[in-house]
Amino acid sequence: MRFAPLLVLIAVAGGGCAPLSFGSGAPALARSIRGADSEAPSAAARARFPVGSSETRMLAELKRERFVLGPSEAGRFRTAAASWRDLPCLYTYSLRWRADEQGAIAEISATFTDACT
Repeated sequence: MRFAPLLVLIAVAGGGCAPLSFGSGAPALARSIRGADSEAPSAAARARFPVGSSETRMLAELKRERFVLGPSEAGRFRTAAASWRDLPCLYTYSLRWRADEQGAIAEISATFTDACT
């Protein structure tokens, strides 16, 4: 029998949600996800790297957090992903973005997946 992981969210004053709880292997960006809805990963990415901010700065931060960067082609969407284990689960936080000609983030979104056995 398989059981899905139980995510416990704690509401705090003002109606917000506490961050999801991960082990120490999770990148800081993933630890900033608030809530379990499908928009939460993108909201965390946009809060950390808002539209108009520097792609170069974002890339440096992603590398420090051990994200693996996808290929780079001018005018195309780029990707980066970080995966970590917190037994019995494997988590992946993936970013997808596009920068303009000046090197500013023009669009950014993110997804979060888990595979638990």
